[in-house]
Amino acid sequence: MNKAPRRRAASDAADKNRPLVEDIRLLGRILGDVIREQEGKDAFELVERVRKLSVAYRLKRDAQAGRALDRLLKNLSGDQTVSVIRAFSYFSHWPTSPKTATTCAGASTTSAKAICRKVRSHSASNDWPLPTSAPARS
Repeated sequence: MNKAPRRRAASDAADKNRPLVEDIRLLGRILGDVIREQEGKDAFELVERVRKLSVAYRLKRDAQAGRALDRLLKNLSGDQTVSVIRAFSYFSHWPTSPKTATTCAGASTTSAKAICRKVRSHSASNDWPLPTSAPARS
């Protein structure tokens, strides 16, 4: 069985999605910067650890990472829990709404406003083609 067409199709899909992947990575870096600025290095490192364990468990099917993630989440303080939830909430909403990301509609918290400022800065400097690279969601 020839695997070349399947590899070519996977490569074409990766090429098609590359602008969106780059946008999401940029948003992740911006969010990381804001977490460090607003909540400190410890909060950033906690969120990053949760993210890495989640990726290992979900995408790599790493059962050990899943157990470590479970232990970590069960032992969070109330403040740590809020920080993690807030970070993942911001991240889950920004990449899915390019128009909101550049207009900052609904930015009501200090962190959300800081993310908006950074997004606008990247957008204005043409470092970030978000409005045209991400498909509109209905």
